[in-house]
Amino acid sequence: MTREASQAVDNRVKQQVLTALQKANEIPVPQALVQQETDGLKRQAAQQFGLGEDFDVSQLPNELFEEQARSRVEVGLLLAEVIKANELEASDDEIRAKVQELAEQYQEPEQVVEHYMGNDQLKTQVKSAILEEKAVDVLLGQASVKDVEMSYQDVLAAAQQQEEADEEEGSEEAGEQERQA
Repeated sequence: MTREASQAVDNRVKQQVLTALQKANEIPVPQALVQQETDGLKRQAAQQFGLGEDFDVSQLPNELFEEQARSRVEVGLLLAEVIKANELEASDDEIRAKVQELAEQYQEPEQVVEHYMGNDQLKTQVKSAILEEKAVDVLLGQASVKDVEMSYQDVLAAAQQQEEADEEEGSEEAGEQERQA
């Protein structure tokens, strides 16, 4: 229960930091990267809806995914700059520790750790997550932060409201784009 509340708080803070970073730093976003991310989001949506690997994702309209893709690319570019400017790195020990933390929720965590550590693609994903956490920590250190005391239920409710607001915002953007088409 404590882990769940802690994760909800961390996710909320992270989202607030990333939103503030975006608002403070409008940057040009290469269309090729946006298209690549859009394609990835389309594949992810097809997978989530169980449309099968044979499904042609080009049938899904780009407009439904473009704004989210643009935002993700923008955040990624900004975080990459924070990581570079602050010379942030993730050691193998940090990667292993993060994998062990993730593996705790499985019945045989040792097998999960060995699987991750033996797969370069999975290790790279974990390394990216660690670097992102470090970049957010750097940004938090530079920001003026106001702590708000909340109960466990309030934290989870706020996290749920944020998720619903994010989903609604995505739906409104898609609806607006459909009306413009």
